[in-house]
Amino acid sequence: DIKNKDTVYWTPPILANSEVVVVNSIGNLLKFNSNTGALSEKMQIENGVYIPPLIVEGKMYLTSNNGNIIQYSK
Repeated sequence: DIKNKDTVYWTPPILANSEVVVVNSIGNLLKFNSNTGALSEKMQIENGVYIPPLIVEGKMYLTSNNGNIIQYSK
């Protein structure tokens, strides 16, 4: 059940600017170097995410569990 708060759900990985990005249902966004696999960034996203991020013109868009759209660019 996707509403189960004890289970952490991860989005499928996406490739963005030579980094592999995954996000989870409790709000962790992780970026890994696509060549080495090393963790390059970890951040917290409001309310978590079930839907994979979308990359448009170099910017990442996330839809949080409460329906907010978050734009992230580095």
